[in-house]
Amino acid sequence: MAFAAKSGAWESVLSSLFACAGVGDSIHRSRKPSDAQRLHVSYVSSVTDASSPTLRAPRGSRATLAGVRDVVDEVGVRAESAGLAAVPSAVYELFRHAKAPARLVAHLHLVHDVATLLTAGCHSVASAFDERAIAFGAATHDIGKALHPNELRASGSQHETSGERWLIEQGCEPQLARFARTHGLHASDASLMIEDLFVIAADKLWKGKRVVEVEERLVRELAKCTDAEFWDLWSQLSALFDDVADGADRRLQWQSEFSV
Repeated sequence: MAFAAKSGAWESVLSSLFACAGVGDSIHRSRKPSDAQRLHVSYVSSVTDASSPTLRAPRGSRATLAGVRDVVDEVGVRAESAGLAAVPSAVYELFRHAKAPARLVAHLHLVHDVATLLTAGCHSVASAFDERAIAFGAATHDIGKALHPNELRASGSQHETSGERWLIEQGCEPQLARFARTHGLHASDASLMIEDLFVIAADKLWKGKRVVEVEERLVRELAKCTDAEFWDLWSQLSALFDDVADGADRRLQWQSEFSV
């Protein structure tokens, strides 16, 4: 399918695509996302037990490589085969429009999967966070690297503000697009909301990196939503962080199989 370069035509494609994407879609604990004012994102995820270290995506049209139309589809097939949580179909169209390379799409799949593991695990202690926003943010946080491909191989921060601006131009609500920028902020930044902290933590833990400042800030924000003491929550969630980080070698190996 060819997409028009003009933003109006592109938003029309998005609108029709997202309007059809809700059939059969589900999210953890049967939560259904409400229609966003400009971008209607349908999240698809299937979660087993909240304590399970693996989240399985529903089997569907991505079951085999036969008939895949592009790199994005191929990564999706392989992500499903690897048991990663399903990325919303609407996000796939953003990947295509940004011409995201395979390695970037694979990375976004992995961080999205880890974010899903974190939110599922945290539901046992708190639920006062927007799981849909976290899923979208994790799946798109590095989309700006498609605009700054040099930052796929070397560190850089241009992709952060560029990614946020690009997502807004595609019709994303600012509160969803913000994750492209906020994932690069320090954990002490007062503007960060709990959803931002989930995405930042996922972006560290996917590769086994434990950042105490990020994890402590996230746990403190969760503690504010409950009657639990910080250290009680920390003892529970630190084990979750350990479990997620333990899968880093497998994730790094899987990501390395894709070209930049």
